[in-house]
Amino acid sequence: MFMKQNLMNPALLFALLLLLLTACNKEQLPIPIGKPIPQNPVPGKPTNPIPPENPVPPALLQVRIKAAIQVGTLLYDSIPATLSMEVWDSTGQSTQKQLTLEPGTNTLSLPANTAKAHFKMEQWKVQSEQTLGRSQLDTLQVLVLGSQKAAKQLVSEAQYIFAAGEYRPQGKTEYQYNSNGSLHEVRFYQKKISEAELRHHLTDRFFYTGGKLTEIKRSDIANNRHVGTTLFTYNGAGRIATMDNTSYDNATKATVAYYGDDISIYHQYNNGYNLSYEMQFRNGNKVAETARSSRGGGEGGTFTYDHNINPRAHLNYPNLFLSNLSQNNTLGREKSYTGAIPSAEPYKYEYTYDADGYPTTLLLHYKNGINGENLYHTKTVYTYAGN
Repeated sequence: MFMKQNLMNPALLFALLLLLLTACNKEQLPIPIGKPIPQNPVPGKPTNPIPPENPVPPALLQVRIKAAIQVGTLLYDSIPATLSMEVWDSTGQSTQKQLTLEPGTNTLSLPANTAKAHFKMEQWKVQSEQTLGRSQLDTLQVLVLGSQKAAKQLVSEAQYIFAAGEYRPQGKTEYQYNSNGSLHEVRFYQKKISEAELRHHLTDRFFYTGGKLTEIKRSDIANNRHVGTTLFTYNGAGRIATMDNTSYDNATKATVAYYGDDISIYHQYNNGYNLSYEMQFRNGNKVAETARSSRGGGEGGTFTYDHNINPRAHLNYPNLFLSNLSQNNTLGREKSYTGAIPSAEPYKYEYTYDADGYPTTLLLHYKNGINGENLYHTKTVYTYAGN
């Protein structure tokens, strides 16, 4: 009887627990944070997604383009040019733009919805243009806007030296051509100290076999005598292989080897000495040279260039050092010497050009080869056929 009085009725225990739970206020229950409470959308009205903080712009269409002009037999494919563009979008609306192409390959960005584009290049009084559809633009590697033009014939180079506040004649070179455009004769004029006028003193005459230059003969006009000859042979690729030169009592045999864009010339002289001369070429220009003499002397140099036309590169007038090969005009040079150092050497080049890309004047400044002191400057005036 005692034990039954101390035991709680199970039904009464369940009722007490239920009363305790319902007595708690709902506001006292913890609410999870970090997740928004979903809201039921209004029927018939779409939900608005939250835009990203940094929306990704549509991808641009990349087009690679370069200008190239063949002048005579030489290709100039690293030149600046003016480019005019007209671009149409998918709705037929067009925009126009003009810009300057840098030498070499340029990368242009067109709108992503480009449907068609027209490109027009202008340089050296030459034009080239193309219109490309979207499928062509998508598969394009490099668009080369190019054309060709005949090389100008260099008629003369007149040299002056600046002294006592004025330019005084120093020398002149005149070029005469055959009917097919090859060189026929080159005349050299010089000024003697005792004379006021330039005097014709040397002439080079050119001889060809099968269209190839095979011989240059030099004459002393003042003394009416033959003073020199250069003979040329060629390799299977049509490039000069040997040059045999006699000048007064001196004789030189030059053997030429080619290594890709680089050239090596080995000179053997009739006095028993020899000279190894090597040139490195990039983009049609000699950018570096080294020379080593069997006497122990040597020199080296690096060169920079403009992007215009070197008239001498179109003459086909080779010499023992093949110094007329560079397609562009020298802008600067840095030289080093082992042994004798020249008393004067050029260091600064200033050009003016015509609309065809050729130099019309050159101011060439000279410095002392030992201490770098500025010494003097000369002026060269170029004249061309048809000017």
